[in-house]
Amino acid sequence: MGGSSEGRWERCLQWSRQLFEVEIPMGAAFLEEIQNTNINMQQTDSRVCINDSTGKYTVRSAYQLLDRNSKDDNTDGIFHDIWKLKIPSKSVFFVWRLIRDRLPTKSNFARRNVDINDTLCPFCREKDEDAAHLFFSCHKIRQIWGESLS
Repeated sequence: MGGSSEGRWERCLQWSRQLFEVEIPMGAAFLEEIQNTNINMQQTDSRVCINDSTGKYTVRSAYQLLDRNSKDDNTDGIFHDIWKLKIPSKSVFFVWRLIRDRLPTKSNFARRNVDINDTLCPFCREKDEDAAHLFFSCHKIRQIWGESLS
């Protein structure tokens, strides 16, 4: 991350991989934020978890941070109710991924810069394959859902 040069700390930051397009503004904001931070080379360096009063990382402090951040999400109540359902946990997890748009769809792969031939739905070939299309609007899949419910 850097080193001492003539009694001063010089940063030498390198990303371990090329940033995705959506990560570039975050990377720039990070660099801007640390630009004016002075490193005291006479002081011992240590890791501190700012989200815990003891300064130490715990799973509990991480969970509380995630829980606190999720309160801003307007779907938080839905997730709370989903996790209480008396169905297999893999089904709950699938529903959570569906609502959060975390399923491995072609659109999600493309957004993450995964090289794919096309993003069209393999069933109807009319719209991009995303979770909303697959589960709610693809006319070919709706027929399958109808059969499975009857």
